[in-house]
Amino acid sequence: MKLILQTQALGLFAAAYLLLNTAAHAQTQFQGWCSEVKIQIVQELALERTGFEATLTVTNNDGADALTDFAAELYFDDPSITAPGADNDAGGLFFVRQPTLENVNRIDGTGVIAPTKTAIVKWFIIPTIGAGGIVPSGKKYRVGCNLGGKLQGVEIPKSNMFAIPDTITVKPEPQLRITYFQPRDVHGDDPFTPQVESPIPFTLGVLVHNHGFGPANNLRINSQQPKIVENLNGLLLVARLLGTRVNDSLLNESNLLVNFGTLPPSGTAKGAWDMITSLNGTFIEFKASYTHAPELGGTATSIITDLDAHFIAREALNDDPGRDAIKDFLADVDRDSNEVPDALYETDAGNILPVNHQTIATTDGSLAANDFQVQIVSNFENWIYIRVPDPGQNKVPISRIVRSDGKVLNANNYWTHTKYTQIGNNRLDWLNIFDKVADDTAYTYSLTYTPDAVDITAPVTRIRFSGEHSEVAGVNHITRDTQIYFTSEDDNPVAIEYKIDGGTFAPALPFTITVPGTYTITFRATDSSNNVEANKTAQVSIIGGQGPVIGTYNVSVGNLFLPGSANV
Repeated sequence: MKLILQTQALGLFAAAYLLLNTAAHAQTQFQGWCSEVKIQIVQELALERTGFEATLTVTNNDGADALTDFAAELYFDDPSITAPGADNDAGGLFFVRQPTLENVNRIDGTGVIAPTKTAIVKWFIIPTIGAGGIVPSGKKYRVGCNLGGKLQGVEIPKSNMFAIPDTITVKPEPQLRITYFQPRDVHGDDPFTPQVESPIPFTLGVLVHNHGFGPANNLRINSQQPKIVENLNGLLLVARLLGTRVNDSLLNESNLLVNFGTLPPSGTAKGAWDMITSLNGTFIEFKASYTHAPELGGTATSIITDLDAHFIAREALNDDPGRDAIKDFLADVDRDSNEVPDALYETDAGNILPVNHQTIATTDGSLAANDFQVQIVSNFENWIYIRVPDPGQNKVPISRIVRSDGKVLNANNYWTHTKYTQIGNNRLDWLNIFDKVADDTAYTYSLTYTPDAVDITAPVTRIRFSGEHSEVAGVNHITRDTQIYFTSEDDNPVAIEYKIDGGTFAPALPFTITVPGTYTITFRATDSSNNVEANKTAQVSIIGGQGPVIGTYNVSVGNLFLPGSANV
């Protein structure tokens, strides 16, 4: 009897789920409405893992009688346990899938192998997380098979029917802590203005930290496009992923695959998808969950130990000496009502650093004189977050902030934003500062605003498609269910408009075309400085209808030869 073991690779799967509350806010106070939309993004996480395939072959050499009552059962033992009387059974460290059988019907003690036939039994073995130990060389185990059977009703002696155990080496497995991040507020069109504003991309980010003892080889996360699974009010909404980034690389629009390569023990990798929604909105819930195929061992063999999702205030940066230059996630973990961030998730070492809210801060100076200051006496040691009213009303960019001890703050660690209150729809404009300080120390932050400059650059607008789409020879082929929308890049707010064929320009809300044919779509954008983009065009072909109609046709038969026919 022969038992052979081979290694194979496995895969894992994960999914993320989001809930979006599209709250349209007016430019004047006390005007607005709200509708909830649920968006689901399904993603697949995969990596290479080691599994073992054990193959047992048993030949019945008898030419007349079947081998009956056949039984075959794998066993595992740990050869490192050598103490007399100690239990070295390691079966609990392995998941074994139901075997595949050839030339034998069962292996539970009732199997039959016909005369002269060779039975083949294959088991797929997956080690559980702790089986590989903690050293890179791994641990060795013996894998054997207990056999039994009868010929002519007589039990075959164990000395004649046995399989020699084989030895396998199980390497340590990775263990992954996966955390998703995204902002609460997202910006697209404001329904209470006559023009259609361009959606502004935001980050759907992920950190994967390996706290296991083995590397995660060929680690990758592939995403599907967002799917709207609940839209009770039928909002004209597009939610779309535009491309991927790995460790703050340039945007890759060719696919939605985040490829991390090999993630070593204690390593952390950052991935991100640029995402847009066509309407202004506020995410009110954000959660993630995953499933691991039960036929691959379920939770017993899963290498995912934690999966979380947090809102972020900003992609900030721990700029301590020796740290990497990849932006970290400044997260609101406790999801308090004031949406104050309280933790920094680092990309460098996978650390989670506490962030304290410095509530006592005073302001001085004026925006007109370009001399605005924020003063604090720190109540905490290390990282703090400051939020004060923004004198520029989130309209004037800040060129730099200098601390009173001469430190120039990293540009990722200060920003402005606008928030509307849920009650009363009041507009709040905030100045935010993230910094590392000493306890009980006075600091003054001096702000320098960017001088007003004349904007003479026109926007750059692109036509985009949500749904089935392919481009061939400059023609965009879509279906009647494909939504058409636009995005525009500019330093200032823009208004986008479009027309179809010889029509008139209209605000560029997402739309579909239901009548099959080929159309010319003309589009352009105008920014708040009245810079008008030159007209752009795109050819769009709608696939649909019943196809071409055949009027008449002629068939010339000629001589017909049928092989095997008697009438040739």
